[in-house]
Amino acid sequence: MMPGGRRLLLALAGTVLLSGCGFTPLYGEAGVSGALSRIAVTTPDGRLGYRLREQLEDAFGRDGAQAPLYRLATEVEHKRRPLGRR
Repeated sequence: MMPGGRRLLLALAGTVLLSGCGFTPLYGEAGVSGALSRIAVTTPDGRLGYRLREQLEDAFGRDGAQAPLYRLATEVEHKRRPLGRR
């Protein structure tokens, strides 16, 4: 095996082993889930706005237990366009 190929194989094996053991960097961020759960989503009234807000709050992990630090204001525009032949 070539020396460059061996190095690549060792790097790949090390990456796989470190990802399996739960390795986290010493000075790394803990993650963004705490900040995402503190985003309040504002949507327009109506069914589409309600569904958008529910999807975003579910994706962000918002439970309403903590006061929001951030506010995300959205607007919804709905256009219909025929997809088939007339």
